[in-house]
Amino acid sequence: MSELIILLIGFGVGYLVGYRGRGFKKSVGAGSVEAMREENFDKLMEVFKTGQLVTNDVVEMLLGVSDATATRYLDRLEKEGKIVQIGREGRFVKYRLK
Repeated sequence: MSELIILLIGFGVGYLVGYRGRGFKKSVGAGSVEAMREENFDKLMEVFKTGQLVTNDVVEMLLGVSDATATRYLDRLEKEGKIVQIGREGRFVKYRLK
């Protein structure tokens, strides 16, 4: 029984250390975020220049961003007139260089 208690305490401490450790990440300043965003746009444009059709999922995987962020990136490039959407909705939507 005491071994089980020790094991549970060990898991609890490990969880707390892992959970609390996430808060010690270096915070990123606003300038760094903007620089990272522009770097992501540059990477994305390089992919478009290869002539590939790009989906939201490709942007997520390539840049390591969320679905919402990938959508915002593609929307911005489309509004700037750099890319064109092919397809209407869902998994059939792809983008190409304009």
